[in-house]
Amino acid sequence: MTHGPRGTRRGERYDRRHQIARDTAARRHRPEDPCARCWHPLGPMGSHLHYDHDEYGGYLGFSHGAEPCPVCGRRCNLQAAAEKGNSLGGYGPKRLDL
Repeated sequence: MTHGPRGTRRGERYDRRHQIARDTAARRHRPEDPCARCWHPLGPMGSHLHYDHDEYGGYLGFSHGAEPCPVCGRRCNLQAAAEKGNSLGGYGPKRLDL
């Protein structure tokens, strides 16, 4: 069994609603569609593209994820998540220096 983020089994991190929305968007995807974060072309559909969501439970569209954007070099969705995590104080246990 392969595990994904946060100890979930791969493919079970998102609910059925998310999977249906991603599949529907994937069928409409064209390689020239822009990334939801950097607006550069996404290229061909694949698991390297992340179906990016906003802060309110909606979806922004696809963004560069596992592979960097060939134009700007960013892994847009992963970088946005890291920036959000850093602004919230990071993840994991906090060390208290007394």
